[in-house]
Amino acid sequence: ALPRPTPLSVSEIKEQVSAGAQIIDIRNPESYAGAHIPGSISIWLDGLPLFGGWILNYDDPIILVDRSNEAVSKAVRYLIRLGYDNIHGYLRGGFPVWYRTAEKIESMEIWSVHELNERLDDDIFILDVRDLNAWEKGHIPSAHHIYVGQIRETMDEVPEDRPVIIYCDSGFKTSTAASILKKDGYDKVKPMLGGMMAWKNAGYPLEDGR
Repeated sequence: ALPRPTPLSVSEIKEQVSAGAQIIDIRNPESYAGAHIPGSISIWLDGLPLFGGWILNYDDPIILVDRSNEAVSKAVRYLIRLGYDNIHGYLRGGFPVWYRTAEKIESMEIWSVHELNERLDDDIFILDVRDLNAWEKGHIPSAHHIYVGQIRETMDEVPEDRPVIIYCDSGFKTSTAASILKKDGYDKVKPMLGGMMAWKNAGYPLEDGR
């Protein structure tokens, strides 16, 4: 049987955060960008089996944040299959409880493909977090490549003093990468939702990655 994580109050989660817990927000990227718990990492529900092993460690407690907690059991199943037995609990009542109790929230400015295309000549750092194969088939002009799973190990390649515009295939890995950078102090990260799919649909130019 799957373990049953403990429903945690806001105060209990704050204590866990202070102790180094991993707060994983499994909502979609748009919801995360709009408002999230400071220091939380965005890994959408169906991304857990793909990227949980890249992002999470096996020592610090894992706490899940969802909107209504309907997906918590599925998230637990994914994590158990990856070998995580440090699932401590989830936010009782879902994310709305966090802001209804007047706790601090953070957000991220979302860019569209049109805004990025208009500002390609600005002093910005464009970060492509797709896999290498996708990058080599074509990427946004002037973009830099770091795979989402390797962001933590190569963070020194990302500047902190200018806006970092992040994109992937459609926006999900973008949110994960942006949340990792923001947790580490990058306050100018801006996810581009729609990713390469939207960029191509808009008919904007590509550079060959080979």
